[in-house]
Amino acid sequence: MGHFTITDFTPRDMLRLLEQMPRPTNFLQSMFVKERNTTNKTVLDIDKIFGRQLVARYSSREGDMNVVGKGGFSTNHFVAPYVTEKFCYKPSDVDVRGAGLTVYDDQVAYLSRFVERAMNDLEDRFDRLEELQLAEALQEGTVTVDGKETNYTIDFEQKDTHLVDSVDTDWSDPTADMLGDIATYSQLIADTGASPPNIAVCGGKAGGCIPKNTAFVNSLDNRRILTGEINYQQLNRQRATYIGRVMGIGFDVAVYVYSGIYEKMVDGTRTAYNYIDPWNVILGSTNADVRFHYAKIENFKTGDFIGTRFPNQTEDDDGRQRAISLESSPLVGFHDTDAFVRLTVGSDD
Repeated sequence: MGHFTITDFTPRDMLRLLEQMPRPTNFLQSMFVKERNTTNKTVLDIDKIFGRQLVARYSSREGDMNVVGKGGFSTNHFVAPYVTEKFCYKPSDVDVRGAGLTVYDDQVAYLSRFVERAMNDLEDRFDRLEELQLAEALQEGTVTVDGKETNYTIDFEQKDTHLVDSVDTDWSDPTADMLGDIATYSQLIADTGASPPNIAVCGGKAGGCIPKNTAFVNSLDNRRILTGEINYQQLNRQRATYIGRVMGIGFDVAVYVYSGIYEKMVDGTRTAYNYIDPWNVILGSTNADVRFHYAKIENFKTGDFIGTRFPNQTEDDDGRQRAISLESSPLVGFHDTDAFVRLTVGSDD
Protein backbone atom coordinates (compact mmCIF):
# COMPACT_ATOMS: atom_id res chain seq x y z
CA MET A 1 0.00 0.00 0.00
CA GLY A 2 1.20 3.50 -0.78
CA HIS A 3 1.82 6.04 1.93
CA PHE A 4 -0.26 9.22 1.93
CA THR A 5 -0.63 12.28 4.16
CA ILE A 6 -3.20 14.98 4.68
CA THR A 7 -1.14 17.33 2.49
CA ASP A 8 -2.02 15.22 -0.55
CA PHE A 9 -5.39 16.99 -0.59
CA THR A 10 -4.98 20.70 0.08
CA PRO A 11 -7.75 23.25 -0.48
CA ARG A 12 -6.03 24.23 -3.75
CA ASP A 13 -6.05 20.61 -4.93
CA MET A 14 -9.69 20.23 -3.97
CA LEU A 15 -10.66 23.41 -5.83
CA ARG A 16 -9.10 21.95 -8.97
CA LEU A 17 -11.06 18.77 -8.33
CA LEU A 18 -14.32 20.73 -8.10
CA GLU A 19 -13.54 22.54 -11.36
CA GLN A 20 -13.05 19.22 -13.15
CA MET A 21 -16.32 17.67 -11.94
CA PRO A 22 -19.35 17.75 -14.24
CA ARG A 23 -21.84 19.84 -12.26
CA PRO A 24 -25.54 19.03 -12.46
CA THR A 25 -27.20 21.50 -14.80
CA ASN A 26 -30.28 22.76 -13.01
CA PHE A 27 -33.03 23.94 -15.30
CA LEU A 28 -34.01 27.21 -13.60
CA GLN A 29 -30.42 28.36 -13.26
CA SER A 30 -29.58 27.43 -16.84
CA MET A 31 -32.57 29.45 -18.05
CA PHE A 32 -32.40 32.58 -15.91
CA VAL A 33 -28.96 33.02 -14.29
CA LYS A 34 -26.45 34.68 -16.58
CA GLU A 35 -23.84 35.95 -14.10
CA ARG A 36 -22.19 34.96 -10.81
CA ASN A 37 -20.47 37.62 -8.69
CA THR A 38 -18.10 37.10 -5.76
CA THR A 39 -17.14 39.51 -2.98
CA ASN A 40 -15.34 39.60 0.37
CA LYS A 41 -18.31 41.25 2.13
CA THR A 42 -20.81 39.54 4.41
CA VAL A 43 -23.66 41.98 3.68
CA LEU A 44 -24.76 42.07 0.05
CA ASP A 45 -26.23 45.07 -1.78
CA ILE A 46 -29.08 43.92 -4.03
CA ASP A 47 -30.26 46.61 -6.45
CA LYS A 48 -33.92 46.49 -7.45
CA ILE A 49 -34.82 47.93 -10.84
CA PHE A 50 -37.90 50.15 -11.12
CA GLY A 51 -39.20 53.30 -12.79
CA ARG A 52 -38.46 52.31 -16.39
CA GLN A 53 -41.65 53.96 -17.66
CA LEU A 54 -41.05 57.43 -16.21
CA VAL A 55 -41.31 60.25 -18.73
CA ALA A 56 -39.12 63.34 -18.73
CA ARG A 57 -40.57 66.53 -17.25
CA TYR A 58 -40.64 69.93 -18.92
CA SER A 59 -38.77 72.85 -17.38
CA SER A 60 -38.33 76.51 -18.19
CA ARG A 61 -35.33 77.65 -20.22
CA GLU A 62 -34.05 79.82 -17.39
CA GLY A 63 -34.96 77.64 -14.39
CA ASP A 64 -33.05 74.85 -12.66
CA MET A 65 -32.86 71.37 -14.15
CA ASN A 66 -35.17 68.64 -12.88
CA VAL A 67 -33.42 66.33 -10.40
CA VAL A 68 -34.30 62.73 -11.20
CA GLY A 69 -32.60 61.02 -8.24
CA LYS A 70 -31.06 57.57 -8.52
CA GLY A 71 -32.90 57.00 -11.75
CA GLY A 72 -34.36 53.55 -11.78
CA PHE A 73 -33.15 51.41 -8.90
CA SER A 74 -33.16 51.08 -5.14
CA THR A 75 -30.67 49.18 -3.01
CA ASN A 76 -31.50 46.68 -0.28
CA HIS A 77 -28.91 45.26 2.12
CA PHE A 78 -29.10 41.58 3.01
CA VAL A 79 -27.00 39.42 5.30
CA ALA A 80 -25.82 36.67 2.97
CA PRO A 81 -26.90 33.14 3.91
CA TYR A 82 -24.04 30.86 4.94
CA VAL A 83 -23.65 27.16 4.23
CA THR A 84 -20.99 24.83 5.60
CA GLU A 85 -21.18 21.05 5.48
CA LYS A 86 -18.66 18.32 6.14
CA PHE A 87 -18.31 14.60 5.63
CA CYS A 88 -16.34 12.65 8.24
CA TYR A 89 -14.57 9.39 7.52
CA LYS A 90 -12.19 6.92 9.20
CA PRO A 91 -9.23 4.90 7.86
CA SER A 92 -11.46 1.83 7.54
CA ASP A 93 -13.70 3.74 5.10
CA VAL A 94 -10.90 3.90 2.51
CA ASP A 95 -9.42 0.44 3.08
CA VAL A 96 -12.05 -1.22 0.90
CA ARG A 97 -11.60 -1.13 -2.88
CA GLY A 98 -14.04 1.30 -4.48
CA ALA A 99 -16.13 0.67 -7.58
CA GLY A 100 -14.01 1.00 -10.73
CA LEU A 101 -10.72 0.27 -8.94
CA THR A 102 -8.77 -2.96 -9.27
CA VAL A 103 -6.90 -4.97 -6.67
CA TYR A 104 -3.70 -3.53 -8.16
CA ASP A 105 -4.63 0.04 -7.24
CA ASP A 106 -2.99 1.25 -4.06
CA GLN A 107 -4.47 3.08 -1.10
CA VAL A 108 -3.67 6.48 -2.60
CA ALA A 109 -5.99 5.63 -5.50
CA TYR A 110 -8.67 4.41 -3.09
CA LEU A 111 -8.44 7.63 -1.09
CA SER A 112 -8.44 9.82 -4.19
CA ARG A 113 -11.61 8.20 -5.54
CA PHE A 114 -13.26 8.39 -2.10
CA VAL A 115 -12.48 12.11 -1.75
CA GLU A 116 -13.70 12.78 -5.29
CA ARG A 117 -17.05 11.13 -4.65
CA ALA A 118 -17.50 12.86 -1.29
CA MET A 119 -16.72 16.26 -2.83
CA ASN A 120 -19.09 15.54 -5.69
CA ASP A 121 -21.89 14.76 -3.23
CA LEU A 122 -21.28 17.96 -1.25
CA GLU A 123 -21.16 20.07 -4.41
CA ASP A 124 -24.44 18.58 -5.63
CA ARG A 125 -26.09 19.48 -2.31
CA PHE A 126 -24.93 23.10 -2.61
CA ASP A 127 -26.07 23.29 -6.22
CA ARG A 128 -29.53 22.02 -5.27
CA LEU A 129 -29.73 24.71 -2.58
CA GLU A 130 -29.01 27.40 -5.16
CA GLU A 131 -31.72 25.98 -7.43
CA LEU A 132 -34.10 26.10 -4.46
CA GLN A 133 -33.19 29.73 -3.71
CA LEU A 134 -34.01 30.70 -7.27
CA ALA A 135 -37.25 28.67 -7.24
CA GLU A 136 -38.36 30.42 -4.04
CA ALA A 137 -37.56 33.86 -5.44
CA LEU A 138 -39.46 33.16 -8.67
CA GLN A 139 -42.55 31.84 -6.86
CA GLU A 140 -42.73 33.96 -3.69
CA GLY A 141 -40.42 36.95 -4.21
CA THR A 142 -38.58 35.87 -1.06
CA VAL A 143 -35.91 33.44 0.13
CA THR A 144 -36.31 31.74 3.52
CA VAL A 145 -33.01 31.12 5.33
CA ASP A 146 -33.98 28.42 7.81
CA GLY A 147 -31.27 26.17 9.19
CA LYS A 148 -29.00 25.42 12.09
CA GLU A 149 -29.10 28.41 14.47
CA THR A 150 -30.45 30.70 11.74
CA ASN A 151 -33.92 31.70 10.61
CA TYR A 152 -34.81 34.82 8.64
CA THR A 153 -36.45 35.85 5.36
CA ILE A 154 -34.96 37.84 2.50
CA ASP A 155 -37.72 39.86 0.82
CA PHE A 156 -37.11 41.17 -2.71
CA GLU A 157 -40.30 43.28 -2.46
CA GLN A 158 -42.02 41.85 -5.52
CA LYS A 159 -45.39 43.47 -6.21
CA ASP A 160 -48.45 41.53 -5.02
CA THR A 161 -49.91 41.88 -8.52
CA HIS A 162 -47.08 39.67 -9.80
CA LEU A 163 -47.94 36.88 -7.36
CA VAL A 164 -51.29 35.63 -8.64
CA ASP A 165 -52.89 33.06 -6.33
CA SER A 166 -55.66 32.13 -8.78
CA VAL A 167 -56.44 32.84 -12.41
CA ASP A 168 -59.97 33.36 -13.78
CA THR A 169 -60.40 29.73 -14.88
CA ASP A 170 -58.83 26.65 -13.31
CA TRP A 171 -56.50 25.12 -15.90
CA SER A 172 -57.81 21.64 -15.08
CA ASP A 173 -60.93 22.72 -17.00
CA PRO A 174 -60.26 21.78 -20.68
CA THR A 175 -61.98 25.01 -21.76
CA ALA A 176 -59.78 27.24 -19.56
CA ASP A 177 -58.46 30.30 -21.38
CA MET A 178 -54.76 29.50 -20.98
CA LEU A 179 -53.78 31.75 -23.87
CA GLY A 180 -55.81 34.57 -22.34
CA ASP A 181 -54.00 34.17 -19.02
CA ILE A 182 -50.60 34.28 -20.72
CA ALA A 183 -51.65 37.33 -22.74
CA THR A 184 -53.02 39.17 -19.67
CA TYR A 185 -49.95 38.69 -17.51
CA SER A 186 -47.51 39.25 -20.37
CA GLN A 187 -49.15 42.65 -20.71
CA LEU A 188 -48.79 43.23 -16.96
CA ILE A 189 -45.04 42.67 -17.29
CA ALA A 190 -44.84 44.84 -20.41
CA ASP A 191 -46.61 47.70 -18.62
CA THR A 192 -43.75 47.88 -16.10
CA GLY A 193 -41.19 48.34 -18.88
CA ALA A 194 -39.39 45.09 -17.98
CA SER A 195 -38.11 42.65 -20.59
CA PRO A 196 -41.12 41.02 -22.28
CA PRO A 197 -41.67 37.42 -21.20
CA ASN A 198 -40.27 34.75 -23.51
CA ILE A 199 -40.70 31.64 -21.35
CA ALA A 200 -43.35 29.95 -19.26
CA VAL A 201 -42.18 27.29 -16.80
CA CYS A 202 -45.05 25.09 -15.66
CA GLY A 203 -45.19 22.78 -12.68
CA GLY A 204 -46.07 19.16 -13.36
CA LYS A 205 -49.85 19.35 -12.83
CA ALA A 206 -50.22 22.68 -14.65
CA GLY A 207 -48.26 21.25 -17.57
CA GLY A 208 -50.33 18.09 -17.48
CA CYS A 209 -53.43 20.15 -18.28
CA ILE A 210 -52.03 21.42 -21.58
CA PRO A 211 -52.68 18.32 -23.77
CA LYS A 212 -56.36 18.40 -22.71
CA ASN A 213 -56.83 22.02 -23.81
CA THR A 214 -57.61 21.96 -27.53
CA ALA A 215 -57.30 25.71 -28.08
CA PHE A 216 -53.87 25.82 -26.49
CA VAL A 217 -52.60 22.71 -28.30
CA ASN A 218 -53.76 24.04 -31.67
CA SER A 219 -51.79 27.23 -31.09
CA LEU A 220 -48.51 25.48 -30.33
CA ASP A 221 -45.58 25.92 -32.72
CA ASN A 222 -43.28 22.91 -32.46
CA ARG A 223 -40.78 23.75 -35.20
CA ARG A 224 -37.92 23.95 -32.70
CA ILE A 225 -38.42 20.22 -32.18
CA LEU A 226 -38.25 19.48 -35.91
CA THR A 227 -35.13 21.60 -36.46
CA GLY A 228 -33.29 19.99 -33.55
CA GLU A 229 -32.86 23.19 -31.55
CA ILE A 230 -34.13 21.42 -28.43
CA ASN A 231 -31.71 18.94 -26.87
CA TYR A 232 -34.01 16.32 -25.37
CA GLN A 233 -31.18 14.38 -23.75
CA GLN A 234 -30.11 17.46 -21.82
CA LEU A 235 -33.68 18.37 -20.88
CA ASN A 236 -34.34 14.84 -19.62
CA ARG A 237 -31.38 15.09 -17.26
CA GLN A 238 -32.96 18.26 -15.90
CA ARG A 239 -36.43 16.69 -15.62
CA ALA A 240 -37.75 19.33 -18.02
CA THR A 241 -39.93 18.94 -21.11
CA TYR A 242 -40.29 21.41 -23.98
CA ILE A 243 -43.97 21.69 -24.97
CA GLY A 244 -43.75 24.25 -27.75
CA ARG A 245 -44.10 27.93 -28.43
CA VAL A 246 -47.26 30.04 -28.28
CA MET A 247 -47.69 33.46 -29.84
CA GLY A 248 -50.35 36.12 -29.83
CA ILE A 249 -50.83 39.86 -29.64
CA GLY A 250 -48.27 41.04 -27.09
CA PHE A 251 -46.66 37.68 -26.30
CA ASP A 252 -44.29 35.08 -27.76
CA VAL A 253 -43.49 32.44 -25.16
CA ALA A 254 -41.67 29.08 -25.08
CA VAL A 255 -43.49 26.65 -22.78
CA TYR A 256 -41.68 24.13 -20.59
CA VAL A 257 -42.77 21.73 -17.87
CA TYR A 258 -40.28 21.31 -15.01
CA SER A 259 -40.68 18.49 -12.50
CA GLY A 260 -37.27 18.67 -10.82
CA ILE A 261 -37.22 17.62 -7.16
CA TYR A 262 -35.05 17.98 -4.08
CA GLU A 263 -35.10 16.17 -0.78
CA LYS A 264 -34.77 17.39 2.79
CA MET A 265 -35.07 15.78 6.19
CA VAL A 266 -38.44 16.28 7.88
CA ASP A 267 -38.78 14.74 11.36
CA GLY A 268 -35.96 12.34 10.53
CA THR A 269 -37.46 11.25 7.19
CA ARG A 270 -36.18 12.11 3.72
CA THR A 271 -39.03 13.93 1.99
CA ALA A 272 -39.18 14.95 -1.69
CA TYR A 273 -40.47 18.32 -2.90
CA ASN A 274 -40.83 19.93 -6.32
CA TYR A 275 -38.77 23.03 -7.04
CA ILE A 276 -41.81 24.44 -8.86
CA ASP A 277 -45.14 23.83 -7.15
CA PRO A 278 -47.12 21.44 -9.40
CA TRP A 279 -49.89 24.01 -9.96
CA ASN A 280 -47.63 27.03 -10.52
CA VAL A 281 -46.61 28.69 -13.78
CA ILE A 282 -43.67 31.10 -13.91
CA LEU A 283 -43.98 33.64 -16.69
CA GLY A 284 -40.79 35.60 -17.26
CA SER A 285 -37.84 36.62 -19.36
CA THR A 286 -34.47 34.93 -19.82
CA ASN A 287 -33.11 38.45 -20.48
CA ALA A 288 -34.05 39.76 -17.02
CA ASP A 289 -31.35 40.67 -14.50
CA VAL A 290 -31.01 37.54 -12.35
CA ARG A 291 -27.61 36.72 -10.85
CA PHE A 292 -26.01 34.80 -8.02
CA HIS A 293 -23.88 36.64 -5.48
CA TYR A 294 -21.34 34.92 -3.21
CA ALA A 295 -20.26 36.65 -0.01
CA LYS A 296 -17.21 36.22 2.21
CA ILE A 297 -16.13 32.74 3.37
CA GLU A 298 -15.67 32.68 7.16
CA ASN A 299 -12.56 30.52 7.47
CA PHE A 300 -9.03 31.43 8.60
CA LYS A 301 -7.56 29.15 5.93
CA THR A 302 -9.05 31.09 3.04
CA GLY A 303 -6.45 33.88 3.16
CA ASP A 304 -7.37 36.32 0.40
CA PHE A 305 -9.50 33.74 -1.38
CA ILE A 306 -12.70 35.05 -2.98
CA GLY A 307 -14.90 32.53 -4.75
CA THR A 308 -18.14 30.58 -4.92
CA ARG A 309 -16.98 27.55 -2.88
CA PHE A 310 -14.19 26.82 -0.40
CA PRO A 311 -13.30 23.12 -0.05
CA ASN A 312 -11.09 21.88 2.78
CA GLN A 313 -9.94 18.74 4.53
CA THR A 314 -8.95 18.40 8.18
CA GLU A 315 -7.49 15.58 10.26
CA ASP A 316 -7.66 14.84 13.99
CA ASP A 317 -4.36 15.14 15.83
CA ASP A 318 -4.30 11.40 16.43
CA GLY A 319 -5.01 10.63 12.75
CA ARG A 320 -8.10 8.55 13.49
CA GLN A 321 -10.60 10.69 11.58
CA ARG A 322 -10.67 13.15 8.71
CA ALA A 323 -13.36 15.51 7.48
CA ILE A 324 -14.00 16.84 3.99
CA SER A 325 -15.82 20.16 4.08
CA LEU A 326 -17.33 22.70 1.71
CA GLU A 327 -18.34 26.28 2.51
CA SER A 328 -20.23 28.91 0.54
CA SER A 329 -22.32 32.04 1.04
CA PRO A 330 -24.74 32.21 -1.91
CA LEU A 331 -27.65 34.55 -2.47
CA VAL A 332 -29.71 34.80 -5.62
CA GLY A 333 -29.87 38.36 -6.93
CA PHE A 334 -33.52 38.76 -7.96
CA HIS A 335 -32.92 42.27 -9.27
CA ASP A 336 -35.68 42.46 -11.86
CA THR A 337 -38.83 41.33 -10.05
CA ASP A 338 -41.09 43.20 -12.51
CA ALA A 339 -39.99 40.82 -15.28
CA PHE A 340 -41.70 37.82 -13.63
CA VAL A 341 -45.21 36.73 -12.68
CA ARG A 342 -46.14 33.62 -10.73
CA LEU A 343 -49.55 32.17 -11.57
CA THR A 344 -51.28 29.50 -9.50
CA VAL A 345 -53.58 27.88 -12.06
CA GLY A 346 -55.27 25.12 -10.03
CA SER A 347 -55.33 23.19 -6.79
CA ASP A 348 -55.72 19.69 -5.41
CA ASP A 349 -58.91 20.63 -3.55
